[in-house]
Amino acid sequence: MDRVSHQLADLLLAIEAQMRQLQLWESRRPEQQALESLMPFCHDTLRFEQWLQWVFLPRMKQVLESGQDFPASSDIYPLAELRLQQLPQHSEPLLQLIRQFDDFINRTA
Repeated sequence: MDRVSHQLADLLLAIEAQMRQLQLWESRRPEQQALESLMPFCHDTLRFEQWLQWVFLPRMKQVLESGQDFPASSDIYPLAELRLQQLPQHSEPLLQLIRQFDDFINRTA
């Protein structure tokens, strides 16, 4: 794994760790049908934090493990800001990590 891939892996692990710290990490997987939504961010079947855990992080880990190209661009932060600021938890650290992900992808694409 090259340096850029390591940086992305570290960022994804930090997002997961922050979600766990905020108690947004779920132990029970949503129904498969909910994960197969064709809507962006599965917004019709999942909460944003569920999408992060069950769709986004697994897909990005798969990209890293298989050596696939990174996404051409990323613009997750605006929706993250809208959704996560509605939570009772202090979500600013997680939001900053998501912003870093967007910046990282948009810089390396």
